[in-house]
Amino acid sequence: MNTCDSFAVIELKEQTIIAEVADRLTRKYSAIPPDTVRAVVRHAHERFDGRPVREYIPLLVERYAEKELSLASFDAGLIA
Repeated sequence: MNTCDSFAVIELKEQTIIAEVADRLTRKYSAIPPDTVRAVVRHAHERFDGRPVREYIPLLVERYAEKELSLASFDAGLIA
């Protein structure tokens, strides 16, 4: 496996984990439309474009997205 193949595998794995994050947050924030949750996760993930160290990006994406979704839920009166 060459370097390009390794990067492709890492990118695919990261995309799979990010999709799992979106699914998990969609279930947790079921009062928010799934498309909105996915958009929030996508926006959080875009914050890390071009960053060389990728190991913790899914965790950070989940934290950023969850914070934003939690605030949106609170502001909309979906949670007290």
